[in-house]
Amino acid sequence: MKENIFFGDTDLFTIKGEQVCKEYDDYGNVTVTDDRKYRIMSFYSIYEQTRMRIDTPWLPVHNYIKAMLMGITLSPADSLLILGLGGGSLVRALDHYDPSLKISVVELRKTVLNVARKYFSLPENNNITYHVDDAEAFISRQRGERYSHIFSDLYTADAMLPLQENALFFDSCIRNLRPDGWLILNFHQMPILNSPLFRSLTDQFRTVLCCRVPSGNVVLYCSDKTDLADLTLLRKTLSATGTLFSCDFWPLARTLASLKDKVSSKSAN
Repeated sequence: MKENIFFGDTDLFTIKGEQVCKEYDDYGNVTVTDDRKYRIMSFYSIYEQTRMRIDTPWLPVHNYIKAMLMGITLSPADSLLILGLGGGSLVRALDHYDPSLKISVVELRKTVLNVARKYFSLPENNNITYHVDDAEAFISRQRGERYSHIFSDLYTADAMLPLQENALFFDSCIRNLRPDGWLILNFHQMPILNSPLFRSLTDQFRTVLCCRVPSGNVVLYCSDKTDLADLTLLRKTLSATGTLFSCDFWPLARTLASLKDKVSSKSAN
């Protein structure tokens, strides 16, 4: 297969590979590119939304996906909610890990869901439900659901949605989590100490853990669960989760820290 280089709509960025598909909707375009052993989904052909190994579609590739998956063993997993589908990296990995998991996936753009179904090996079975809906509207309408984990990965082509910093959004998630459940968020950067976002997180959740990803992203693990092992043991536990997904999670797990400890450390200084 010949490798082509094509330009994004801005002509400022390139993604290498052979363009397989480009679909348009009211939000812009969704592009699929094959780059040797990988298939890539991008919006506006700029930043990768998903990178999938064509030969092993369930294997997580991006580090932030691996960091989010580490949280699956923080509490027993049974019913999961994924906000933001992209190319389906989370749902593929989680369904391969345990096909009995009940998974609900919410994606705003029907075009993204259609492209993911056609080109990104989305799992389809009776335990997985895909919803074309606004994440904020969906979670605010839920009554009586008790998810063990909520994964939130809400981004446009080049920025995180402000919803992921919203205290009311956190409230809606808390209302729909089990008492020992976890909200796992992919953030674009570490919350600034004592910022409104930082205070919302530490006020609304008894436990807030964080994991730094080499790209600069930070994955946050938020829960009212407090009976956790110390950080040293937690790092080893989350690292061991990598074997469930055929990956080495230690480089990520070793960065695990507590957001509330950062407050204590700052106060002590």
